[in-house]
This record gives sequence, structure tokens and C-alpha cells, in this order.
Amino acid sequence: MESVEWSGAGAIPAVGTKVNVGLNGLGPGEVTGHYVHDGFIGLVVKIDKEPEWFKKNGGNPAYVFGLELAGGTWGGVSAESRTT
Repeated sequence: MESVEWSGAGAIPAVGTKVNVGLNGLGPGEVTGHYVHDGFIGLVVKIDKEPEWFKKNGGNPAYVFGLELAGGTWGGVSAESRTT
């Protein structure tokens, strides 16, 4: 079995948990599943109110890692200030 890591703070949110995706300002949504990519576990999140730009690029669901949730940081930079 592949060893996986969680990049977020605290426990991995379970399916059905409400989270706030800080990356790109996606906002609140519900965890609908999990996935593994390059050794990290991520969340499949159905965003509550999809921004228009997000809808135009395929929309729900969003695939995010723990550090991309609101309050997460990557190299000292907050998820809310990062764009991809």
C-alpha cells in the first residue's frame, strides 16, 4: 500500500464535512470524496457558490490539498493569496 501524507492542519476532513477552500477564493463547500496524487491525500469538494470563472473552467468539483483550505500556508504564503 502506498504511503500518503496530509498537508492540512488537524485530521483529514471526512466525507460530508463542510470546509472553506481558500485557494483562488473558491469559498465554502462539502467534502464529497478523497483522492491520492503524488503521495498526498486530497479532497474532492463540491463548492457551494461557484465563481463564474470556475464554472467557465469546468466547475464542480474542486480537487484540493489540505494546505489549500482557508488558513493553510505554502512556503509561508497563505492559500487565500495564492492563485494557480
